[in-house]
Amino acid sequence: MEEVGGGLDLIIQPNDAKLAVAIPTIASAIGLAVGVKLAKSAERSSMAPAPESSEATALLQMGEGGTRFGVPMPVPTFVPVGQRGVRRVYRPVLMVPLIAASF
Repeated sequence: MEEVGGGLDLIIQPNDAKLAVAIPTIASAIGLAVGVKLAKSAERSSMAPAPESSEATALLQMGEGGTRFGVPMPVPTFVPVGQRGVRRVYRPVLMVPLIAASF
């Protein structure tokens, strides 16, 4: 939104220096408020349980809808590979699920 404020400064061409600074400041504040609102709504929607996909993402998928075969889809994840002091050490890997079951 700051670009919008700068653009408004160019269009309006205010004579007062305080107004020239206030326009981008207000536009930035509006942009931040909109960003916070969008981030919170995206967070709420990501916390909602996702509907079960109609496509199988594992070689063998078992669930309430029955048993299906599918193409295993690689999924990036982290696995623990050791410990350094009290901290666990993780490495990035690609996991290929062969069986996915839900009960």
